[in-house]
Amino acid sequence: MNKPITILFGTRPEAIKVAPVILKLREKNIPVRVIHTGQHAELADEILRTFDIKPDLRLEMMKKSQTPIDLLQRLLKSLPEWISAEHTGVLLVQGDTTTALAGALTAHHQQVPLAHLEAGLRSGDRSQPFPEEANRTLISHLADAHFAPTASARKNLLAENISPESIHITGNSVVDALQMIVKRSGHSVSEIRGKYSAEKKKLILLTTHRRENFGEPLRQIFEAVSELASRYRDLKILFPAHPNPNVQDLLHLLDHQPSIELIKPLNYLEFVPLMAASDLILTDSGGIQEEAPALGTPVLVLRKKTERPELIESGAGKLIGTDKQKIIEATEFYLQTMNHTGPAEIFGDGNTAERVVQILKEMNR
Repeated sequence: MNKPITILFGTRPEAIKVAPVILKLREKNIPVRVIHTGQHAELADEILRTFDIKPDLRLEMMKKSQTPIDLLQRLLKSLPEWISAEHTGVLLVQGDTTTALAGALTAHHQQVPLAHLEAGLRSGDRSQPFPEEANRTLISHLADAHFAPTASARKNLLAENISPESIHITGNSVVDALQMIVKRSGHSVSEIRGKYSAEKKKLILLTTHRRENFGEPLRQIFEAVSELASRYRDLKILFPAHPNPNVQDLLHLLDHQPSIELIKPLNYLEFVPLMAASDLILTDSGGIQEEAPALGTPVLVLRKKTERPELIESGAGKLIGTDKQKIIEATEFYLQTMNHTGPAEIFGDGNTAERVVQILKEMNR
């Protein structure tokens, strides 16, 4: 009997993107072992409940005020007990988190074949995003199989002398997850907009949590959004406020505008329909850059650089940075043009998990 394929994750975005792969492996009765490091304990758990996935092992690595290097040290001490050539056929890691890097390093030293989901994303700047850009680059030079979401990601890997035979363009599994949620959602766009009193208003969804935006960039973002709310009375701006203290400490910049509503972070089953119901999304999230075009919602990216150039090239999004005036100008331009392009298969067609599982099965023979 083949040793199980092990899937390692620890954060909410990882959980969303590995969930379709886990479900597909189980559907095909392929032995799989799921390890949750707890890097994002409660946030990832919500996703697991949504997709009815129970980890085989929980490492509870989350510590208050932990730094990436603290977490990396603890993971490298713990993971070799659970990831070894003796009882791991293939290790799958996703993306660019500290959990993924620790898994890749462990697999290398334990001589376990390594597969990388969402391989090849690059911003070209190790500080944008930090530390993820360096994490994913390092993982690429340890992996045996690279599941690139797009042709552009494949091109990035080839430029780093990664073997062409090891690169597979599979699409991004976030689209698989998104389609599952859309099918389960019983709420119409009009119902969602009505819930937030936005029936006759333009609905803007704001999300921001990136480490590199903490401090002055986040202040500029909030001041821009506040100014927009003051200028345009026909706007409804929803902000699921991230619990990070760096975000919470600046919320006072928004609380004097009646058209800005601060809401609790939503679970994925609630958040996906809200993205679909919105007229525009302002975000510094990586995952939302992939999800929004699949739902047909335009997105303005609150970053200086993006590792997802396909969004910009397609016209489904625009990179605007964190300068207050640029945010205002870009949002005003969109509000005046209201250019909806409709859902687009930029990052996947919903069949990524099927492709990934087939390759994992071949690796584990």
